[in-house]
Amino acid sequence: WECPGVPAQLSCPISPVSVSAGSLFQPVLTQPASLSASPVTSARLSCTLSSGYNVGDFSLSWFQQKPGSQAPHRLTHSTSSGPSGVPGCFSGSISGNKAVLTIMGAQSEDEANYHCGLLLAHPLESLTVEARLVVS
Repeated sequence: WECPGVPAQLSCPISPVSVSAGSLFQPVLTQPASLSASPVTSARLSCTLSSGYNVGDFSLSWFQQKPGSQAPHRLTHSTSSGPSGVPGCFSGSISGNKAVLTIMGAQSEDEANYHCGLLLAHPLESLTVEARLVVS
């Protein structure tokens, strides 16, 4: 992968998708269902935890799953970069109850489903939502 690009931000939340753990007292994770980006701009995918929760208190990872791919590929863990081989154009940030994955210089090869995954410690459960990125 290459990460050329002109820094610019584009975000258009459409039909948010939510998922919650079993209890009424567990957090809810929300992510827009899709995002469109123009080539060579920066795409920002957001993942929001219900009010009163701080994303930094949990283990959060971003994953990319390309069409036809069997398994998602981890891009970031919390605010650190992911495994070796993941290009520097993917970066994660956290602020309060919101996590953001930024793709600098989005290209058509970046079209995929992006999963925001949160691991809860008590009880041990995971919450995952996904969004489709279209670059055109």
